[in-house]
Amino acid sequence: MPIECTEKIRAATREEFYQIDQRLLGVAYDVQNQFGRFLNERLYQNEISERCTDLFGLELVQEMEIRVSFRDFVKEYFVDLLVNQSVPIDTKTVEKLTQAHEAQLLNYLFLTQTRHGSLINLRSPSVKRRFVSTTLTLEERQKFTVNKIGWRALTPEFEQLQIL
Repeated sequence: MPIECTEKIRAATREEFYQIDQRLLGVAYDVQNQFGRFLNERLYQNEISERCTDLFGLELVQEMEIRVSFRDFVKEYFVDLLVNQSVPIDTKTVEKLTQAHEAQLLNYLFLTQTRHGSLINLRSPSVKRRFVSTTLTLEERQKFTVNKIGWRALTPEFEQLQIL
């Protein structure tokens, strides 16, 4: 299953991630303090990107595309911010961060083969951030086994079914 990213990506070390995350979080607080909490997500992304580049020399790519394909199926994903070609950041403007938001970022980590990312919510009264990390590689995630112990067919027709 080919996975293509519009940017070259490398995994950040834990230390690199924490340095980037702390700077980004500080900028997110400043942006929310200046503009409030009811702007469009894209406006926050633009302002955070510009400030992180100006203040810290960080390289940010907005809406970095990941394309997953298999035969005639193609699915495109877009990472809100990719910092220094190594840290995916998912910005939100929602009342509350959920497990679904974490799962989305975790999927981005798997697809980009990175280990650490952050969710940043700018809609809550104060900026909220969650770390999302994994030790699994894409290859480990794709491994599976089928446990047929205790399996029984529901009908006689299933007994004849062979898995190819």
